[in-house]
Amino acid sequence: MTFLAPIAGLFAAIGGAGLVTLLYFLKLRRRPVRVSSVMFWDQTTRDLQVNVPFRIIRPSWLLLLHLLAVLLIAAAIGRPAITIDAPPGDELVIVIDTSASMSATDGENGRSRLEQAKEEAIELIGRAATRSDPPRYTVIASASAPTVVARAVGLRRDAERAVASIEPTDEPGDPSETFALIRDLLANGGDEGADAPSASLSYFSDGADASESLPRPPRARVIHRVIPSPGGIAGTNVGVTAIAATRDYKQPEIVRLFARVESNATRETATRLTVSVDGREIGVHSVRIPASDDSGSGEAVWTGSLENTVGGVITLTLGREDALLADNSASISIGSAIRPSVLVIAERDADGVVSPNPFLIDVLDALRLGRVAIEGPERAVTSGAYDLVIFDGVTPSSMPTAPSISFGATLPGLRGTNEASPSDVVVFGGAEPVLSWNSRDPLLRDVSLGEALVAASVPLPEAEAITGLRSPRVVARGTRGPLVIASGGATPRVIVGFPLRSTNWTLDVGFPIFLARAVETLTASSRGPTEGVAWTTGGVVSVDARRPWTSASTSLDGPSGGRDISVVAGERTARFDAPSGVGVYTLRAGDDRIAVPINLTDSGETSLRIAETPIFGSLALTENGEVSGMEASRRELWSWFVLASIAVLSVDWLLYGLLMRV
Repeated sequence: MTFLAPIAGLFAAIGGAGLVTLLYFLKLRRRPVRVSSVMFWDQTTRDLQVNVPFRIIRPSWLLLLHLLAVLLIAAAIGRPAITIDAPPGDELVIVIDTSASMSATDGENGRSRLEQAKEEAIELIGRAATRSDPPRYTVIASASAPTVVARAVGLRRDAERAVASIEPTDEPGDPSETFALIRDLLANGGDEGADAPSASLSYFSDGADASESLPRPPRARVIHRVIPSPGGIAGTNVGVTAIAATRDYKQPEIVRLFARVESNATRETATRLTVSVDGREIGVHSVRIPASDDSGSGEAVWTGSLENTVGGVITLTLGREDALLADNSASISIGSAIRPSVLVIAERDADGVVSPNPFLIDVLDALRLGRVAIEGPERAVTSGAYDLVIFDGVTPSSMPTAPSISFGATLPGLRGTNEASPSDVVVFGGAEPVLSWNSRDPLLRDVSLGEALVAASVPLPEAEAITGLRSPRVVARGTRGPLVIASGGATPRVIVGFPLRSTNWTLDVGFPIFLARAVETLTASSRGPTEGVAWTTGGVVSVDARRPWTSASTSLDGPSGGRDISVVAGERTARFDAPSGVGVYTLRAGDDRIAVPINLTDSGETSLRIAETPIFGSLALTENGEVSGMEASRRELWSWFVLASIAVLSVDWLLYGLLMRV
């Protein structure tokens, strides 16, 4: 038996018992009367002595009955309840939350929530096994995605071993996928037309990430067992919930840092913040976080900077022991401060002088690149001497090995469905607007083409008709077809169909932004990111290598162990599921080693919230999701305690009447 409102019941018991005891301490008020003798009033004299204030109370059945009645009423106020264990069904599904908050060590004797959940789950299996028709057992671990540990096993020991084998993760919780999986597993279970649930599901979780909108399994009775208990007090925790780093635009050797630190403590909290680069301590700072309130955890924003030219992994660590370890540090990787080198290839004028578009050169100078070289169309660009090649109205004789941007020209080997030659610029009858552009594309982020007009363009094919480029996409479109095409792969390309001399876009603020985005995007793999990169547990990691992969697999090593990663040979990008544990991992890329920081930056997990009440009781659901019967998973007994107190008071009244008659 448990109490759903233990604090209220405790205060009622203390107040009621204290009031009854105080009344027995007080002396009775009697009216003085003259009598002839008091020789036979010995018992009355003793009664008077009992009622002298602050004297030891003599044992009295009436006092005991009064105290018992008060305690029963106080217990009723505390809402006593019993839990219905192991409801009937052919299958018992046990779901254990393994998200980061379940690793909080705020239980008895420093026990984690996950350890408590596993113990209760094993006890539930033991009680279910004592039935005359024990169910089959399905055990699922749930974090950002579900993991089926055991499916429909019939032996108790197999189910208990499956529960005991569940390990904690540092992932944020998302039970929606888990319940969708269970719905699929049980969709065909049970006898058709039967009214009783065919399965029972017990969900062991602190409930911080669950909601009433969870998909309910069909024909199942669902019970949410809040760990450690509904409305429990969470342990104090401080964590890093956001981290960012970027190189200063004017001073690339300076790295600007940002972090958000949150605390669930009810009072202001002070903590140390240590900054380190590749494990070497750089500085220590103090952060004060305001107290949490009804709106959520208290949060503080910290900003700082450091001088770094070679790049590396920057780690922020909180110097405070608390209930959750996973969010006490966060790491981010940033590339070197080396500026990319750019080669511009343009046509020669009548005097034989290479004459690129002056607006293009002005923007490149303003970007403060490492080196900008200008060459004529005869320049061979097969070497890797430059990080980026820009063709201004020139179609090269061979495909450059470096990433490239083309204005008013295409690339050799580009094929499409256009009848015109891809090298011929078609002059329009007049200036035409840009009809649409993809503002979500990295190249056009913060760029508008609404005022841009185009008077001529190379006819570009649609993306699905292009061969010779990997993963082509149309970025902008005019009245006659695509105007800007971009591609990915090991050597990304950008093709702008219109020459810079035939558009007013070079006069718009969007052109330098576009060129800056293009330079940054196309050269990121060669110099590393100018903005810090990091990933979170439960997400997807996308890493760009310096050189294309030479095999179909590589390895990832780190705090949670090593595993093989599948990659595409010839590509530079690797995509894989993030590890379940936080820390800095290492991805092997040939002779290179790429740092992959994995963090837990989730405010919900850092807050260690505990559900005030179960998100659902025991619901018997039909196959179409309708409720066919309802029974509370916790049956309240307060009414029985009220009846018991009334019975005690009745006995007290009868006993008092009998004593008065004597």
